[in-house]
Amino acid sequence: MASSADRKCAFPPVVFVVGGPGCGKGTQCERIVEKFGFTHLSSGDLLRAEVASGSVLGKQLKATMDAGGLVPLDKVLAIVKAAMLKKRESSNGFLIDGYPREVTQGERFEQEIQSPVLVIYFEANDETLVKRLMGRGRSDDNVETIKNRLHTFVESTKPVVDHYGKQGKLVKVIAATSTQQQQLPIKNSQIPCTQFAHLKQHNETAKHKAKLERNKGGQQQQFLTTINNVPNQFNLDLCDSFVWISVDETTDKMGRAVANLLIGKLDGQKWHNPHLISVKCLEKVDSAGIARFVNEGLDNFFSNGFDKNRVLLLVTDAAAYMKKAGKQLKVFYTNLIHTLCLCHSLHRVAEKVRDEFKKVDKLIAKTKAVFVKAPQRSNIYHRMFPDLAMPPKAVLTRWGTWLQAVSFYWQNFEAVKEVVNSFDPTDASCIRESQSCFTLSTWQDLAYIHTNFGNLCPAIAKLESQGLSIMESMEIFCECSQPIGQRGRRESRNIPPKNLFHCLKKSLV
Repeated sequence: MASSADRKCAFPPVVFVVGGPGCGKGTQCERIVEKFGFTHLSSGDLLRAEVASGSVLGKQLKATMDAGGLVPLDKVLAIVKAAMLKKRESSNGFLIDGYPREVTQGERFEQEIQSPVLVIYFEANDETLVKRLMGRGRSDDNVETIKNRLHTFVESTKPVVDHYGKQGKLVKVIAATSTQQQQLPIKNSQIPCTQFAHLKQHNETAKHKAKLERNKGGQQQQFLTTINNVPNQFNLDLCDSFVWISVDETTDKMGRAVANLLIGKLDGQKWHNPHLISVKCLEKVDSAGIARFVNEGLDNFFSNGFDKNRVLLLVTDAAAYMKKAGKQLKVFYTNLIHTLCLCHSLHRVAEKVRDEFKKVDKLIAKTKAVFVKAPQRSNIYHRMFPDLAMPPKAVLTRWGTWLQAVSFYWQNFEAVKEVVNSFDPTDASCIRESQSCFTLSTWQDLAYIHTNFGNLCPAIAKLESQGLSIMESMEIFCECSQPIGQRGRRESRNIPPKNLFHCLKKSLV
């Protein structure tokens, strides 16, 4: 016979959801399940299903429910436990709606099954509940029955709220608002399904309470209480100094092309923070548009005119239209040296490596797809290797993330292979394709990339830091080029090496 400890370990995490009839528990549970992947069990739905079956137990339950009374504790617990046993193996956790109705019922549940990790309580006044219940149109919703159910709820369920509140497991949600507003405290917290208890900690933080107070007051915008008169840092840094500029093009959340112009002071003694002087949406992204944007930005910034010979350096990425824009700007700024970002140059080397090793790229992409939006597979991964992080998600637009993923798969090849091979290949095509990638030749390619190109990631991270001198940047760049091997050096020669060091070398010859 299994012990009590064994029974408690047999089920995934359990969350109770309590509240008066008509408070919206069922609607909110559906949304929570959709976001966190729990299995939703409604004690009311389970009881109604038993009644609809026409069994002897169902007839007894119907008589009790029609009279507005509560179903005996033992019968409800037996029905709930049977439903949990059916879903135990495939569920990440259980969200039990309308349970427990009494403190003794919750204690019996903890003895028979396990303790809940969290109790969510939807709070609403009687007027709101009566209005909602009368609008549902259920056969068991009439004025007399509703009054009896509300009275029974107040007498029996309120102590449950106090009981779990003393244990620190209770989270209250105001149910007098719309169902969409009710969901916000849960939906926007971004809390993993196995850590629901963090929700209570979030709601009790000073930051959260301060925001609630601001919302109550109807304040739509926060204003500065004082105006500080500070010196113009632009004038202090850039007055009568040689400067460098950097232009970059990106996209906003609407997909529009946005250009940004930075300017900084060139000083052989110390580093000066750059200043963002112009931001503009571009109708067309080409060399002419970039060159015009830079000219207009500098003219507007130096409204009283400036010596264009003081602009000595232009830093951009390696895009073709940026290179062409640099040539066009040299017509106006005769002392200008156009250099490409070193980080972007190293990233292009990493892109070349990715193009050369198709099998490794397929392994990373397909294994990523196996765990994306699949909480059950992720849960199996953590159960098999609780101390191992999830495989990193390589984002091609973020420098170095693909090489970081390569290093992870090289170090944990057998562990990830064991997890992926435990899945049924017929469940999804990505599982089948990922399993086919875990071969000896793929592992050898991972080892080669990690050994010869793994140092590019820390080099990019170092070069991204501000305040580096030219000598420090050159040292980092030269160190990362040492171990790339003969093949890597041969491939890197195919990438145009136009950066500051090559420009300086050419100008000194």
